[in-house]
Amino acid sequence: MTITIDLPPDVEASIKTQAAKDGLPLEDYVTSLVQEGTARRNRIDLLAEKSFDEILAPFRRNVEDSGMSDEELDDLFTKTRGEASRARKERARG
Repeated sequence: MTITIDLPPDVEASIKTQAAKDGLPLEDYVTSLVQEGTARRNRIDLLAEKSFDEILAPFRRNVEDSGMSDEELDDLFTKTRGEASRARKERARG
């Protein structure tokens, strides 16, 4: 299938630059972006069809199988949330 799209000049330049960095022809790079976006959308749609309990079931089983206590799980989340926050701040600073 052939599709023609008009991109803003800055987006076009960015795509060309990234394709070159990845050593891919522009057409192959753009195709990979569309494929990744489509796969991501499909995953989102699949999750949207499930209840929150169904989505969390594998995680809950893993926690139960690990023998981790509620306190240990809370500590893990607190630590991870702090690390993620620091990483976001570092990325924002550049």
